[in-house]
Amino acid sequence: MMDDKAKEEKAKKDRVDHQLEINEELDAYKSRGISRREVIKRAGASALVFGVMGSLLDTVGGSVASASTVKDAAQAVTSGKKLQMLDVGFGDVIAWCDQIRDSTKFWGGLFNVNVTHMDGGAVAATQLSRLEDIVSSGKKFDFFAVCPIESNTLTVPVKKLISRGSTFIQQVLDVGKPGEDVGYLTFVSCDFVDVGKTLSSYLFEKIGGHGTAIITHGVAGTSNVIDRQKGVQLALKNYPGIDVLAVGYTDYSDAMNKTLWESYCTKFKKIDVAVTFTTGDAALYGTYAALKAAGRAGKTLIGSNNAEAFACQAVINGQLAATIRHSSNLLGMWAATIGAAVGHGVISKNHVPKMSWMPDQLVTNASEAQSMIFLQQNGLFLA
Repeated sequence: MMDDKAKEEKAKKDRVDHQLEINEELDAYKSRGISRREVIKRAGASALVFGVMGSLLDTVGGSVASASTVKDAAQAVTSGKKLQMLDVGFGDVIAWCDQIRDSTKFWGGLFNVNVTHMDGGAVAATQLSRLEDIVSSGKKFDFFAVCPIESNTLTVPVKKLISRGSTFIQQVLDVGKPGEDVGYLTFVSCDFVDVGKTLSSYLFEKIGGHGTAIITHGVAGTSNVIDRQKGVQLALKNYPGIDVLAVGYTDYSDAMNKTLWESYCTKFKKIDVAVTFTTGDAALYGTYAALKAAGRAGKTLIGSNNAEAFACQAVINGQLAATIRHSSNLLGMWAATIGAAVGHGVISKNHVPKMSWMPDQLVTNASEAQSMIFLQQNGLFLA
């Protein structure tokens, strides 16, 4: 039987050996031309969340944390003071945004965090007004996360909260001007250029690289929309036989998307591909509904953004050709766990990367769709 000291030494050796194995794997990827950043980016949730949970297995000054450090970290999270978090949402009328809210509360609860959620109303002016009211109330928060509707609309109230000592976690797109850092600890987002290129390329390939396409986005001029369109342009370079008939913007409104697509069905006799970088709701109740009403359902391949459970089911049913996951659950999970780890003193702010890259996953068949539906359900919030 090993005594406690021997067990601790063995655990330490095991963790060092495991880190050496990880380093060897990273070196192997590097030899194939894949950067360490890209490997970590692809690893996604496990790379970040398990890093937070393990001290969350954090290293201090480059040395591996001991078993007692991990135990102390767990105690700090579960038995320390309850942290206060403000979750500034995009708009609860959108199912994808509801997942961010629910995941944030779920993971916050596990990490001893009380989450105050603010519904942004899916309207930039409403989101600003409601946030200004919270700031004016003087209520204090240990940290807060913001999923802005438009860039450069919430800068003033966000900076006021930061000035009061609140740690700011930015989500999805820039609070300030595109590319501006208004003082966030980390920016939780995915590579929207990759999202745009991946979904477009899959759909273009499905029609043999030749045909017509229409691209629709959410809010014009926001950093995520700009980057997704950059990804589309990269895909088009590889598929010069694709003729883009139109690029439209829907403000993430199902009704606006449907109206837009009704006009497209009237104007264009043949549309081979619909690349809808809005939401699964808009793709189904807007794009698909308009095509069906025009008697053209099944004649246009539709790809959607976000891969919500119902969008995945639509892939199974054949209504959508593909959907790509920009995980609302991971947005909530990472914001809550990173903020909790910093707030409870488990990790220091200078150990948190400026960019926290989430993975994106393309869903194109029933097996992938069923897996995605399972992992994102309430009680798991893992994808």
